[in-house]
Amino acid sequence: MQLPAFIKENFSKINKIVLARNLKKEAAQRLYTKCGFIDEDVRRIGKKGELIIRSYYL
Repeated sequence: MQLPAFIKENFSKINKIVLARNLKKEAAQRLYTKCGFIDEDVRRIGKKGELIIRSYYL
């Protein structure tokens, strides 16, 4: 939850944080939603299966 403030302070030109998380990690998905990351319906295949791509706009 401290990451957005850190990025705003130290990397002023960055306007979005993007992360990829394994689809099967439901607890992690709920946490990212609670922290403000948006599921933009982008999926990729990773080494361990399908990944959900999430964004946090600063």
